[in-house]
Amino acid sequence: MVGRSMLGWLLVVGWVTAVDAAPFLEGTVVDEQGRPIAGASVTIFDCIGTCFGGKTVLTSSEGRYVFEQKPFRNFPFLSILLPGRYEVSRQQTGPKLSEPDTETPRRADFVLGTPAAAYVRLVGTAPPGWKQTLAIRPGRDAKVDRYEVAGHHRGDGPEWNFETLPRNENLHFVVTREPIVEKTADPAADERRKKEIWREQVEIVSAPVRLPDPQNYTIEARLEAGPDGEPSIVLASLRDALGADRTKELAVADPIFGPPVDAPTREAALALLKRVETGAAPWNARVPASIRSYAYDVVTDKGTTHLEVDRDAPESAAWETLARQRGFAYMPPLRWLFSQPDNVTFHGVRIGGEEGVLHYRLKSPRGLAVGIGVGPWHGFRTSRFSAGRITIDVATATVREHRYSSGLLGQETVETFGDYEAVGDGFAPRSLAIRQGTQDWRFAFRIHNDALWLLDHATGDDPETPVYHLENVTVQLREK
Repeated sequence: MVGRSMLGWLLVVGWVTAVDAAPFLEGTVVDEQGRPIAGASVTIFDCIGTCFGGKTVLTSSEGRYVFEQKPFRNFPFLSILLPGRYEVSRQQTGPKLSEPDTETPRRADFVLGTPAAAYVRLVGTAPPGWKQTLAIRPGRDAKVDRYEVAGHHRGDGPEWNFETLPRNENLHFVVTREPIVEKTADPAADERRKKEIWREQVEIVSAPVRLPDPQNYTIEARLEAGPDGEPSIVLASLRDALGADRTKELAVADPIFGPPVDAPTREAALALLKRVETGAAPWNARVPASIRSYAYDVVTDKGTTHLEVDRDAPESAAWETLARQRGFAYMPPLRWLFSQPDNVTFHGVRIGGEEGVLHYRLKSPRGLAVGIGVGPWHGFRTSRFSAGRITIDVATATVREHRYSSGLLGQETVETFGDYEAVGDGFAPRSLAIRQGTQDWRFAFRIHNDALWLLDHATGDDPETPVYHLENVTVQLREK
């Protein structure tokens, strides 16, 4: 009898201890005036490659939320959503979510701004046999992950209400068209057809708008056929709650969402790209014939790999692998633009005395990669891209910056080239920075024997600690 009582007491004590323990994460959600927001959903996603699962809790009437236990196994992503799905700021204290369990409390407090709203009238119908819907998506400057804000269709007309929209971000109207699926006598076939529809969807994206005030805007958009016959969205008018026309103020100019340039402008852009390709030969083409052989060691935290490149030795496969010749694997997106001009459509071209800026889209997306290509592959990043903007120094035909993304509204990757040095008939960069989201990779290069452009070292998030570097570089020139 005593034993049973003691066991019960121990269970109660254990339960009380678990309840009294500090929660894994807690915090509050308030508006810009410090007023609590009830019913906001706070989610910790479980991410590995892509995000899934996790757990969601809602804020109480006091704007408070609590995660009692750790809700993920891999890598966390903390997100907060309201109908408008946007975040103005977040303050987090204590250990990071990914750090091991600790007695120090974790806390994340969110401040959400008062949203804007919009009433949108879309002029222009879908072709026969197709249906179209209207949504709003953020631009590449969005403060949170990609998302879509779906409006409420008003009756049978071409009007939509968007009750909660983020302010002070670039927003885009996106018209999606897809074939209408007529039901048949085979339900299974109908279901398969519905699943395949996404492959045939057509998305028409407007230029960005920016709504700065917490009020309701009235917006009229038109679908028009461009010079190439493809439909585009024209923002006819944007009026605020007082009826004032603020189209010029709120419509953000962005050439990439405009129609293709005319033929002479396209030829000028291609001519500039051709100059860039020729000038980039010291780093974007094969090692010059003046070098007969060379060798180097790649040093990483995994060890050292020795590589020898001999132009006259047929067994030296690395000579035919452009990426490995340079000490790292790099498929620059610029190489696709040089080699496939017919795949490029220019939507904005500005060539001045000192600077040229080319806005482009690819008709067919291409892949790219950067990482260690010597020894075991260690890829820093691989992705696809289909749109971008190149900034070029016109005098030297060297690229200063290249911004590109996997789609018109995808997250941008920024490549910045610097410290160019004259090599032969062109120029080779001494530095390259590649930034995407929170990733920041920096590469430093050296010029050997006034001809050989090789990596010197690479760094990641910590710019003071090389991730890998080259040692013992030897170069043998061909006898003249």
